[in-house]
Amino acid sequence: MRLLVVLLAILLMGVAPPAWAEFSAPPEKACSYLNGTGIKTGSYKNLAGARGCVSRYFDLSDGLPANDIAYYVAGTPTAATKLKLVLNVHDRANETSARQSLVLYANKLVKESLQLDMLGDLQAAIMKGKPRSWKKGVARIGLIRDDWPSGKGYSLKLVID
Repeated sequence: MRLLVVLLAILLMGVAPPAWAEFSAPPEKACSYLNGTGIKTGSYKNLAGARGCVSRYFDLSDGLPANDIAYYVAGTPTAATKLKLVLNVHDRANETSARQSLVLYANKLVKESLQLDMLGDLQAAIMKGKPRSWKKGVARIGLIRDDWPSGKGYSLKLVID
């Protein structure tokens, strides 16, 4: 309780939080951030020794295999501390529309989780498929690109932690 009072006092004074502060959200709320978009997770539960919730992969194109996207939340029993949107690009013919979809989902996730409007730099990085990172308050926002060894595609991961 005392820690909460200290953090609240620091925030009210407009001073940056201490370096040890990190992003966290109520687990069930974090799991529902994208529910209205067609991406829905199960409940927050024990998953392979960690706590979290996951969505199924949602197809974004008709290619075989299709471009798809999923949402992951991980954390402790009492707090969600990592949010991740994963876009898999298999169908290069529909790559631009897949990235546009990621921009839409990322915008919703950033707004719901951090109460921020989408960062213009984040939108540009997604559309270019370029990795970047930002610090906003206690949260880190990262865009990670993983090119697959097969050369047949890549993933873009938006991570908030």
